[in-house]
Amino acid sequence: MQTRASNDSTPRLSIILPCYNVEKFLDRCLASILSQDFSDFELLAVDDGSTDSTGAILASWAQRDGRLRVHTQPNAGQSAARNHAIGLARAPWLMFVDADDYLETRSIETLFRAQAESQADVVAGRIKLVTTDGEDIKWISQHPSGQMDSRQALWCILNFHKLHNYVFAKIFRRELFGQDFFPRGMMMEDVASMHRIYARMGKMCFVPDRVYNYVDNPAGTMNNATHSVRRDLDFIKACFIRYEFAQQSDKLSPRQKRFFRYKTIKRIGRVIPQCYDAEPTEAQREQLALDHARLEQIAGRTLTMEDLRHIRRRMLLPTIRTKIALLFG
Repeated sequence: MQTRASNDSTPRLSIILPCYNVEKFLDRCLASILSQDFSDFELLAVDDGSTDSTGAILASWAQRDGRLRVHTQPNAGQSAARNHAIGLARAPWLMFVDADDYLETRSIETLFRAQAESQADVVAGRIKLVTTDGEDIKWISQHPSGQMDSRQALWCILNFHKLHNYVFAKIFRRELFGQDFFPRGMMMEDVASMHRIYARMGKMCFVPDRVYNYVDNPAGTMNNATHSVRRDLDFIKACFIRYEFAQQSDKLSPRQKRFFRYKTIKRIGRVIPQCYDAEPTEAQREQLALDHARLEQIAGRTLTMEDLRHIRRRMLLPTIRTKIALLFG
């Protein structure tokens, strides 16, 4: 049966689906979205310059279901595709799905039911890591229960505590997103962005239901060994973005800001040696040198490579003098 939405009507939800060379997974993903019990949505698929049959698959589904709107762009990355779709979205609520993943049958209905009861600005469900064949592997990250206000959620997301940084498995009020929300050209765009959502919202709520299946795709960008240094450099960049945001935020206390400074030094400090060990290019070495110098500025002292290689042990069990210097210096 064909399902078509009027172009004149405003849907309740805009689902954003970046697509790049996902022919092996796309049919399953589209079927999981377009067969939802909740149907008042538009699906905005952005073909990010695919070179396989992704475009043809999208065109075929769009002919059968008018809720699917397909847009194409030259390859510019997932962030650019998401930003493009956000600009096209007509609905007051947004949801994000990656094209190699898929939803549970009642995911959207479950999230909106919780929103109606809580009046939250963000609603999050549970995520299951699955194989490419759909076999369960494990639950992803911790999942709180109940609700969190903006201050609680911001502190948790900045510290990678309780809240994961993924943009999927949630619904968001549209106004939480600004223009070009996701930084272009980054592999860790969620880590560099999600804290801004939690700083802007009033509150969020959590549902205990499984709503999203995250496929452990060995061919995916995040699992590609050739991208390891770039991924780590983008993680460092994201950590610096989060640090600057935290220091300027009026939702964190001076004590929280000092503690977050300490955590930032520790977090970035143990990634820099990993990048050097992975045989970076000359350009990547130059970026690492700049990142190292910036980290020393935050720490207020010289950090040798030996310091960085042992930073986890030294900062988990610091001397009283070092701890005081890092937390209060």
